[in-house]
Amino acid sequence: MRQSMIHAFSEQLVNMDQQFRAAVDDACNPQKVQTILTEAANKYFKQAVEEQTREYFLYGPGRNFIAEKVREKLNDQQY
Repeated sequence: MRQSMIHAFSEQLVNMDQQFRAAVDDACNPQKVQTILTEAANKYFKQAVEEQTREYFLYGPGRNFIAEKVREKLNDQQY
């Protein structure tokens, strides 16, 4: 009985090892890795551009430009 349990357990470990190897091989497929890298690069590039744009208009020269245009618009209004 004990031997059959050890044998079954051993077979299960071999099966799990094969499944893990297959999963790792699939995940490390060069095309999948390239897709992951491209998606991540696009995502973080977009975030960086958005952050720099936000900083430009909130704290940089863009803020003065917006303030000037708002003042001009308000001055043109007749209340």
